[in-house]
Amino acid sequence: FRPSMPSTDIFLNDRWVPREEARIPADDRGFAFSEGLFDTMRVRHGRVCLGKAHLGRLRASCAFLGIPYPQADLEAVAVEGVGRHGFSDGSARMTVTAGCGGDLAGPGDRPGSLVVQFRAALGPGAGLRLHVTSHRQSATSVLMRHKTLRYLERVLAVREAKAAGADEALFLNDLGEVAEGTTASVFWVKDGVVT
Repeated sequence: FRPSMPSTDIFLNDRWVPREEARIPADDRGFAFSEGLFDTMRVRHGRVCLGKAHLGRLRASCAFLGIPYPQADLEAVAVEGVGRHGFSDGSARMTVTAGCGGDLAGPGDRPGSLVVQFRAALGPGAGLRLHVTSHRQSATSVLMRHKTLRYLERVLAVREAKAAGADEALFLNDLGEVAEGTTASVFWVKDGVVT
C-alpha cells in the first residue's frame, strides 16, 4: 500500500492513527515516571537492518523491567510505516510504556502504550564532529544496557555539544571509558575488525 501523498500516520497500540489524532492517557507511566523503553530500527530498501538484534534487546529490556512486550509484528510495522511515509530509507522509533495509573512502585492498573514513529534517514555525510560532554554516566547503573525513556541527560549533553560547535556528544562513564553517543552508536576498528 502506497498512498499518493506521504502519510503522517503513527502506529499506536494496534492501529494506524493520524499524528494529530494520536492520544495516550495522562497517567501513562511513560509520561508520569519515564517508565518505558524505546528502540530505533533502520529500514533500507524495504528491509529492517539488524531487526533480530534490535527486537532481542527490546524484549530483554521489557523482561528486565517487567514491561509487557508488544504483540504487534514490529518489523512489519517498521517496513509498512516507512513505505507509508514515502521514504526510500527511514527509521522507526518504537516506544513501549509500562502501563497507566498506579503509584510510584507500580504496576499500572491498565495497559501501557506502543507508539511507533517514522523519520527519513539522514543521507551520507562527511562524518560528525564529536564533543566529549562534561556529563558522566555511571558504570554500575542497572539501566546502562537498556534504552529507557529517561533521556534528559542526553538532551543536555547534545545542547552542550551544539554550543561547542559539534554535531554529537560523546559520553564517558565515571571510570573515564567511552560509553555512548546521545543518538549515535560508537564503533572502532581494531586489528581490521569493526568492534
